[in-house]
Amino acid sequence: YSANQSMCPFVRESVETNSFYLAFQPCIGAEERQIRSILLEYIDEFRRLPPFDPHLQHKKCLLVVFPDIPESQANVLDIVHEDAKTRFVEAGLRIGQFHPRCDVRGIHNPAFRAARGPYPLVAIRNMEVHDIVFLSDWKHLDWFAEYNARYGERFRQPESLDETGTGLLPYFLKAREAYVKKAKINPAAI
Repeated sequence: YSANQSMCPFVRESVETNSFYLAFQPCIGAEERQIRSILLEYIDEFRRLPPFDPHLQHKKCLLVVFPDIPESQANVLDIVHEDAKTRFVEAGLRIGQFHPRCDVRGIHNPAFRAARGPYPLVAIRNMEVHDIVFLSDWKHLDWFAEYNARYGERFRQPESLDETGTGLLPYFLKAREAYVKKAKINPAAI
Protein backbone atom coordinates (compact mmCIF):
# COMPACT_ATOMS: atom_id res chain seq x y z
CA TYR A 1 0.00 0.00 0.00
CA SER A 2 1.15 3.51 -0.73
CA ALA A 3 -0.67 6.84 -0.67
CA ASN A 4 -1.32 6.82 -4.39
CA GLN A 5 -1.99 3.15 -5.06
CA SER A 6 -3.38 0.04 -3.47
CA MET A 7 -4.33 -3.44 -4.53
CA CYS A 8 -7.52 -3.54 -2.53
CA PRO A 9 -9.89 -0.60 -2.20
CA PHE A 10 -10.43 -1.44 1.48
CA VAL A 11 -6.79 -1.02 2.50
CA ARG A 12 -6.66 2.78 2.57
CA GLU A 13 -9.78 3.14 4.75
CA SER A 14 -8.58 0.33 6.99
CA VAL A 15 -5.21 1.98 7.58
CA GLU A 16 -6.66 5.47 7.98
CA THR A 17 -9.14 4.30 10.65
CA ASN A 18 -6.63 2.18 12.59
CA SER A 19 -8.60 -0.94 11.65
CA PHE A 20 -5.70 -2.67 9.86
CA TYR A 21 -4.14 -5.42 11.94
CA LEU A 22 -1.08 -7.61 11.50
CA ALA A 23 -0.36 -10.89 13.24
CA PHE A 24 2.94 -12.66 12.76
CA GLN A 25 3.28 -16.41 13.12
CA PRO A 26 7.06 -16.97 13.20
CA CYS A 27 8.59 -20.40 13.56
CA ILE A 28 5.73 -21.92 11.60
CA GLY A 29 6.95 -23.82 8.58
CA ALA A 30 4.87 -25.33 5.81
CA GLU A 31 2.95 -27.81 7.99
CA GLU A 32 -0.56 -27.77 6.57
CA ARG A 33 -2.52 -28.92 9.64
CA GLN A 34 -0.75 -26.48 11.93
CA ILE A 35 -1.39 -23.53 9.61
CA ARG A 36 -5.05 -24.49 9.20
CA SER A 37 -5.49 -24.75 12.96
CA ILE A 38 -3.86 -21.36 13.51
CA LEU A 39 -6.01 -19.69 10.85
CA LEU A 40 -9.26 -21.09 12.19
CA GLU A 41 -8.44 -19.60 15.60
CA TYR A 42 -8.34 -16.19 13.93
CA ILE A 43 -12.07 -16.33 13.19
CA ASP A 44 -12.84 -15.55 16.83
CA GLU A 45 -9.82 -13.27 17.18
CA PHE A 46 -11.00 -11.18 14.22
CA ARG A 47 -14.40 -10.73 15.84
CA ARG A 48 -12.77 -9.42 19.02
CA LEU A 49 -10.98 -6.63 17.15
CA PRO A 50 -12.53 -3.16 16.83
CA PRO A 51 -14.37 -1.50 15.22
CA PHE A 52 -17.59 -3.11 16.38
CA ASP A 53 -20.06 -0.66 14.84
CA PRO A 54 -21.82 -2.51 11.97
CA HIS A 55 -21.34 0.53 9.71
CA LEU A 56 -17.56 0.37 10.18
CA GLN A 57 -17.07 -3.39 9.92
CA HIS A 58 -16.02 -3.14 6.27
CA LYS A 59 -12.92 -1.22 7.35
CA LYS A 60 -11.49 -4.01 9.50
CA CYS A 61 -8.72 -6.17 8.03
CA LEU A 62 -6.28 -8.65 9.55
CA LEU A 63 -3.17 -10.01 7.83
CA VAL A 64 -1.74 -13.20 9.28
CA VAL A 65 1.88 -13.38 8.13
CA PHE A 66 3.88 -16.61 8.06
CA PRO A 67 7.46 -15.31 7.57
CA ASP A 68 9.13 -18.69 7.98
CA ILE A 69 7.30 -20.57 5.24
CA PRO A 70 9.96 -21.09 2.55
CA GLU A 71 9.04 -19.66 -0.85
CA SER A 72 9.43 -23.13 -2.37
CA GLN A 73 6.64 -24.38 -0.07
CA ALA A 74 4.41 -21.30 0.00
CA ASN A 75 1.74 -23.08 -2.03
CA VAL A 76 0.72 -24.71 1.26
CA LEU A 77 -1.33 -21.52 1.77
CA ASP A 78 -3.29 -22.34 -1.39
CA ILE A 79 -4.19 -25.74 0.06
CA VAL A 80 -5.07 -24.35 3.48
CA HIS A 81 -7.08 -21.53 1.92
CA GLU A 82 -9.17 -23.98 -0.10
CA ASP A 83 -9.76 -26.13 2.95
CA ALA A 84 -10.55 -23.31 5.42
CA LYS A 85 -12.55 -21.00 3.15
CA THR A 86 -15.91 -22.59 3.91
CA ARG A 87 -15.48 -22.04 7.66
CA PHE A 88 -14.64 -18.38 7.05
CA VAL A 89 -17.57 -17.88 4.66
CA GLU A 90 -19.90 -19.44 7.23
CA ALA A 91 -18.60 -16.90 9.73
CA GLY A 92 -19.35 -14.04 7.32
CA LEU A 93 -15.67 -13.50 6.57
CA ARG A 94 -13.57 -13.33 3.45
CA ILE A 95 -10.16 -15.00 3.37
CA GLY A 96 -7.45 -14.71 0.74
CA GLN A 97 -3.97 -16.14 0.45
CA PHE A 98 -0.95 -14.22 -0.84
CA HIS A 99 2.59 -15.45 -1.45
CA PRO A 100 5.43 -15.15 -3.98
CA ARG A 101 4.23 -18.09 -6.12
CA CYS A 102 0.47 -17.60 -5.86
CA ASP A 103 -1.28 -18.17 -9.17
CA VAL A 104 -4.63 -16.57 -8.31
CA ARG A 105 -5.60 -14.43 -11.28
CA GLY A 106 -7.30 -11.07 -11.42
CA ILE A 107 -11.08 -11.08 -11.83
CA HIS A 108 -11.03 -8.67 -14.76
CA ASN A 109 -7.52 -9.40 -16.05
CA PRO A 110 -6.62 -13.11 -16.01
CA ALA A 111 -3.02 -12.29 -16.98
CA PHE A 112 -2.55 -10.43 -13.69
CA ARG A 113 -1.50 -12.59 -10.76
CA ALA A 114 -3.44 -10.64 -8.19
CA ALA A 115 -2.35 -12.53 -5.08
CA ARG A 116 1.41 -12.49 -5.55
CA GLY A 117 3.31 -10.80 -2.78
CA PRO A 118 6.71 -10.90 -1.13
CA TYR A 119 5.56 -12.67 2.04
CA PRO A 120 3.34 -15.67 2.70
CA LEU A 121 0.21 -14.35 4.37
CA VAL A 122 -3.52 -14.73 4.66
CA ALA A 123 -5.83 -11.71 4.65
CA ILE A 124 -9.09 -11.77 6.61
CA ARG A 125 -11.91 -9.27 6.39
CA ASN A 126 -15.68 -9.15 6.67
CA MET A 127 -17.69 -10.36 3.71
CA GLU A 128 -19.08 -7.48 1.64
CA VAL A 129 -21.69 -7.29 -1.09
CA HIS A 130 -19.09 -7.20 -3.88
CA ASP A 131 -17.61 -10.52 -2.70
CA ILE A 132 -20.02 -12.31 -5.01
CA VAL A 133 -17.23 -12.01 -7.60
CA PHE A 134 -14.80 -13.86 -5.31
CA LEU A 135 -17.29 -16.55 -4.33
CA SER A 136 -17.86 -17.44 -7.96
CA ASP A 137 -16.38 -20.90 -7.50
CA TRP A 138 -19.73 -22.43 -6.71
CA LYS A 139 -18.55 -25.98 -6.13
CA HIS A 140 -19.48 -25.31 -2.51
CA LEU A 141 -23.23 -24.75 -2.28
CA ASP A 142 -22.97 -23.30 1.20
CA TRP A 143 -20.88 -20.35 -0.06
CA PHE A 144 -23.79 -18.99 -2.07
CA ALA A 145 -26.27 -19.81 0.69
CA GLU A 146 -24.20 -17.75 3.17
CA TYR A 147 -23.81 -14.87 0.73
CA ASN A 148 -27.49 -14.96 -0.21
CA ALA A 149 -28.55 -14.90 3.45
CA ARG A 150 -26.57 -11.68 3.91
CA TYR A 151 -27.02 -9.88 0.59
CA GLY A 152 -29.57 -11.69 -1.56
CA GLU A 153 -32.38 -9.32 -0.64
CA ARG A 154 -30.53 -6.49 -2.41
CA PHE A 155 -30.89 -8.27 -5.74
CA ARG A 156 -34.63 -9.07 -5.49
CA GLN A 157 -35.61 -5.83 -7.25
CA PRO A 158 -32.97 -5.29 -9.96
CA GLU A 159 -34.59 -2.05 -11.14
CA SER A 160 -33.82 -0.40 -7.80
CA LEU A 161 -30.11 -1.31 -7.73
CA ASP A 162 -27.48 1.42 -7.66
CA GLU A 163 -24.55 1.38 -10.11
CA THR A 164 -22.52 -1.02 -7.96
CA GLY A 165 -25.44 -3.39 -7.52
CA THR A 166 -26.17 -3.33 -11.24
CA GLY A 167 -22.56 -4.32 -11.93
CA LEU A 168 -22.79 -7.19 -9.44
CA LEU A 169 -26.17 -8.45 -10.64
CA PRO A 170 -24.78 -10.71 -13.42
CA TYR A 171 -22.46 -12.40 -10.90
CA PHE A 172 -25.33 -12.89 -8.49
CA LEU A 173 -27.66 -14.30 -11.15
CA LYS A 174 -25.01 -16.69 -12.44
CA ALA A 175 -24.25 -17.88 -8.92
CA ARG A 176 -27.94 -18.25 -8.07
CA GLU A 177 -28.53 -20.26 -11.23
CA ALA A 178 -25.66 -22.60 -10.38
CA TYR A 179 -26.93 -22.90 -6.81
CA VAL A 180 -30.49 -23.71 -7.91
CA LYS A 181 -29.21 -26.30 -10.37
CA LYS A 182 -26.87 -28.02 -7.88
CA ALA A 183 -29.21 -27.83 -4.92
CA LYS A 184 -32.16 -28.89 -7.10
CA ILE A 185 -34.51 -26.32 -5.61
CA ASN A 186 -37.14 -24.01 -6.99
CA PRO A 187 -35.62 -20.60 -7.91
CA ALA A 188 -38.58 -18.89 -6.24
CA ALA A 189 -37.42 -20.41 -2.94
CA ILE A 190 -34.40 -18.11 -2.78
